[in-house]
Amino acid sequence: MSLVVGYLLVFALPTAVGFAIVGALRAARWLGEAHRTARFRALPPEPIERLAADLRRLRAELEDTETRSWRRRFGSAALTYAGMCGKRPYPEGVRQERRCRARPVP
Repeated sequence: MSLVVGYLLVFALPTAVGFAIVGALRAARWLGEAHRTARFRALPPEPIERLAADLRRLRAELEDTETRSWRRRFGSAALTYAGMCGKRPYPEGVRQERRCRARPVP
């Protein structure tokens, strides 16, 4: 082997390996994207009844969480006060339309 062929092989081999790695990464990314696209495209649409039921369930969970946080912060007096006024308790700083004149039960 001549010296020129040896130098060409030394410089070309790492470059070819680098291009092979970059090409393999691009191919893997392309195949992964194609797989995700095909997977989500194959999902059937969710029935509107199930969607409505999920929204009702999530709303009930949110209401329950808000009620529990009020009980922790203000105790049962805030809930009794809100029950006397006929509305839900609001955090401080939130303006209410009408003020209830009843005093909270300690």
